[in-house]
Amino acid sequence: TPMEILAVEMIYILNEPTISEFTQFAKLSSPNAAYKIGKLVKKGYVEKIQSTTDKREYYLKVTDKYIKHYNFGYAYVDTVINRVEERFNKDEIETLNKLLAVIGQELMHEVPNSKATE
Repeated sequence: TPMEILAVEMIYILNEPTISEFTQFAKLSSPNAAYKIGKLVKKGYVEKIQSTTDKREYYLKVTDKYIKHYNFGYAYVDTVINRVEERFNKDEIETLNKLLAVIGQELMHEVPNSKATE
């Protein structure tokens, strides 16, 4: 469902969040988050990984199944990047990279440890 895809995308963007981090980011109640996570685990889109330091805590990780079957958008990003490199000169691309770095590092406070800042 679209809501499941949205939940998996949030988990992907949060870069292996704890269940609590996902719950807080998605603004869900704990029971509702547990239900959604359970459905995603059952479908094989997400796996729960137990913390090695705190056995009560679990991290959420998007599976290859989801990435291979439902995450077509990321392949398109590569196409757009190639087009950007063909269309713009080196200085324009450098400016774009600086803007994206600021957006990822300074303006996305809601996304802790986001892939955009790596």
